Amino acid sequence: MGSEVKGVWFVTAKSYMLDHGGAKALERVAEQLDPAFREAILDPLTSAWYPERALAQALAGMREVLGAIDDEVFCEVMRECSELGVNRFFRVLLRLSSASFVLRQTPTMWRQIRRGQGRVEVEPVQGGTLIHYRDFPWFEDVNYRLLAKGSLGAIVAIAAGKLPRVDIVDFGSDWLDARVEHK
Repeated sequence: MGSEVKGVWFVTAKSYMLDHGGAKALERVAEQLDPAFREAILDPLTSAWYPERALAQALAGMREVLGAIDDEVFCEVMRECSELGVNRFFRVLLRLSSASFVLRQTPTMWRQIRRGQGRVEVEPVQGGTLIHYRDFPWFEDVNYRLLAKGSLGAIVAIAAGKLPRVDIVDFGSDWLDARVEHK
């Protein structure tokens, strides 16, 4: 089985697009997807699983339609989208947690939103945490690197009350190492 992503990501992306570009922008993103994947962004189901390729195409479509050509701008879009996706209950739990605790939960969060390929390892380091994504063949796509960076920033910002510095330390075709400074 290839990698799949939970529908909650698409529900959140749809909401974000409607808030930041309106129905026309959402339609333009949908046009960027293969016809078989368009329902993932137009009528997503929270509990459904969608092929990773649908997410890759949705990310590319969002980036183009929102005009987020600059990497930092698109990273901010991914952070905002990730924050939007954290429901109220989980947001309360995150606010009661430390940044290091939340980051230690990254492997569990990964398994909740993805199935198939990929795993996550967490390593505490002086002044922060290293997050190691492994066996996930999508990191050559810059949008996936920015999604990882934005998502990590979002969960720590909610827990710590301030946006952390998140850097992509290095990456390869199926791996990525990110450092989150939070102390």
